[in-house]
Amino acid sequence: MKATESPARETGESGLEKLEQHPYDLLLLDVSLPDRNGLDMLKEIHRRDPQLSVVLITAYGSIEMARAAFKNGAMDYNHQAVVQR
Repeated sequence: MKATESPARETGESGLEKLEQHPYDLLLLDVSLPDRNGLDMLKEIHRRDPQLSVVLITAYGSIEMARAAFKNGAMDYNHQAVVQR
């Protein structure tokens, strides 16, 4: 991948397509995607590549969500509210 090329994707489906095209060492995955739930995506990603490290991020987290993230293979879970100006 070229340094100017962004691997970021806006939907879960486009992210899964990108994962099929290129290997990655680390994936930052938002819980809230326009077309899928990030926890469901996490399960699918680990089914396809059990060795891929995934950090789940969200602005709307809970303890239950954090537990589900780790149960489904997340390497880390980050609950941070992001404010855009």
